[in-house]
Amino acid sequence: MEIVNSFTALESERFSEFLSSPYFNKNNIVIRLFDIIKKNLPVTEEDLLNKETVWKALYHGKPYNYGTMKNLIHELTQLSVNFIYLEELENTKQVRNVLTVSALSYRNADKALNSKLKQIEKTFTGKSFRDLEYVLSDYYMEMSKIFWTKWMYQKSHQLKRASEKDFLAGSATTVYSFLLYLFKMTNNITVQSSDHNYELDKNLVINLLREFGTEKIERILSSVKEYSARDYKVLSVFWDMCRSQLFDPGPEQYYKFKSSLTANAKIFSLQDLEDLLTCLVTTLFGLKESEINKYRERIDIFDIMIANKIFIQRNRILPVHLFILYAWNLFNLSDFEGIEKFTKKYGKYLTEDKRENALRFSEICLKIGEKNFAEALETLLKIGYNYSAMKIYVKHIKAICYYELNNSASFMYENDSLRNFLKSNMKVNESVKESLKHHYRMISRMFQLRSKFDIAEFKMLRKEVTESTANIDSWLLKKVNELKDK
Repeated sequence: MEIVNSFTALESERFSEFLSSPYFNKNNIVIRLFDIIKKNLPVTEEDLLNKETVWKALYHGKPYNYGTMKNLIHELTQLSVNFIYLEELENTKQVRNVLTVSALSYRNADKALNSKLKQIEKTFTGKSFRDLEYVLSDYYMEMSKIFWTKWMYQKSHQLKRASEKDFLAGSATTVYSFLLYLFKMTNNITVQSSDHNYELDKNLVINLLREFGTEKIERILSSVKEYSARDYKVLSVFWDMCRSQLFDPGPEQYYKFKSSLTANAKIFSLQDLEDLLTCLVTTLFGLKESEINKYRERIDIFDIMIANKIFIQRNRILPVHLFILYAWNLFNLSDFEGIEKFTKKYGKYLTEDKRENALRFSEICLKIGEKNFAEALETLLKIGYNYSAMKIYVKHIKAICYYELNNSASFMYENDSLRNFLKSNMKVNESVKESLKHHYRMISRMFQLRSKFDIAEFKMLRKEVTESTANIDSWLLKKVNELKDK
């Protein structure tokens, strides 16, 4: 019953219609069973087997039969599987195209086949894939099947030579799909291998790409450029992503990937663009804070999302983690005016159950900008944790407030509890934990210098803080420099 229990209200109505169609179901008892079930969702198989009231509603006057009821539930389950398959097929246009072309080809329906192929190819030869409702790796794969089916049909049913153009198109789209799958998998594999401590060298996708090497792959891409300028741009962006994570990790390749993606953003479907921007964040995450201003870069990435209308979801909802992240990065850039503008513009897109807490986080950041540190700490006591990273942000902010208030006792308490805090938050990435520990170490030394200034220690601390960040607006950097003035 887990499939039936997963149905939305709309899906339940559509499933009722599905069951009522003699093409799919000829058992009226199954229809009546589902009518009972949908009024009492969620249900389990045990509920149905053990409730004689259900049996009486279906088979009035007949003695209860466990086997019959079991078979009825099994039949309903199989029909629910068929239903969700058809629903998925209905929502997957390109799979339908492949199946339609294959069926028309098999039936030698020449006019209908040619008409369908013209319609499909007209869409494929457009300048961009912006209106595509799924990812390009899948699209290229399905187009390769269509081109090969078309060529095989020509080969079998016409006297003249089958089209070389279609033959080459089938080969090209097969390669495009293969390369995109490889490039995209690089991101997933590197992230998951890091998170789960898997050995990257054992992964066949990674070993295959390393065996190809950058020179061979770029020679293949050069061939693509001669064949299709549009598809070359698509593959080049994904290749820049792959290189930024596997072959040439560093700021230079990150900026190349970012520039390539920004220049060609309009080519991609919204789903591909969102995936690529996520990959850009992954590449950025792997860089050192001393090499690049990560806070500024994240805001740039979010702004690309906003410009391409993918920051807010299609249902007009802004995921709370994106709201918090945007505010957090502006906070680290000391852009309090930006936080205020962002909150006013986008706070209304948060879901009602998350809005109050997210706006409270924004309020805390603004209070710090106004130097109302005591009020910020009071508001922190009311904060809820919409997702795990917020605990890190709150811990970070507390240290700032205690330093600004010169409350060394409270800071020491937070500092002493840091080890247990990090240990209890196992899902937080190690580099994020190290960043928080660095934050507390630096503030601890700043407290000591404030209490007893030592020029040599000050110079060492300033050097360490300066070399640890590329963010010139860093709160730590400002506070260290203030120590000398005092």
